[in-house]
Amino acid sequence: MISSLNGLAWNIVHKFAKQGYNIVVNGDQNDANIIRTIQNEYQRNQIIVLTANLQKEIDVYNFVEQILNQFHYVDILIINNQCRRHYRAAIDEFPSKKWREIIDYNLISTFTLIFFNIGHK
Repeated sequence: MISSLNGLAWNIVHKFAKQGYNIVVNGDQNDANIIRTIQNEYQRNQIIVLTANLQKEIDVYNFVEQILNQFHYVDILIINNQCRRHYRAAIDEFPSKKWREIIDYNLISTFTLIFFNIGHK
């Protein structure tokens, strides 16, 4: 599973597609267009795009369930998230709600995704 097809992610998808792996990308319509191009080149595997907000644990569980329903297991998990929820302020002005959003997106969702996948091996 790869999140968003920046340059590095595109190279990763291309390499694994060439080797015959099935691939899931957490992306959007732009990613889906790119995936169709790669899928046409390597037709021996499946590459699908799912769109999920992975900020909450339940969203991660639902996302992984969609993957497992399609492929039954995950061999390789690549988390290629960019650090999200950028917010800049002096520490004494930094809202705790913003801090919680940053932690939830960048740490909690990543941990849950890894934990959930390990538990389903």
